[in-house]
Amino acid sequence: MHGASKGQKFERCNYLITQKLDGINSFFGFYREDIQNKTVLRIQRGVVRVNCLDNLDRTNLIQSKIAYHILNSILQNVGIDVKTAFGSNSILSAADNI
Repeated sequence: MHGASKGQKFERCNYLITQKLDGINSFFGFYREDIQNKTVLRIQRGVVRVNCLDNLDRTNLIQSKIAYHILNSILQNVGIDVKTAFGSNSILSAADNI
């Protein structure tokens, strides 16, 4: 991520997040519960940790991009049409356009 975001080109990190972290995020999953039936539908098996090499602002931005990517998959999983809601196939790219 450090090399990809060099020169304030943070949009280049989107590729790394979507391509490199997608499998990891799918494996880690997220917690989901049916409150009415009091049953656990999914469990979360891990977390993503981001370390700061030299720039806390860059680290925070990358953490936000990872969160957008994970939120996108959660919304799709629960049946929300992300494209209709945000005008893009991905919240990650929609956030870059704001």
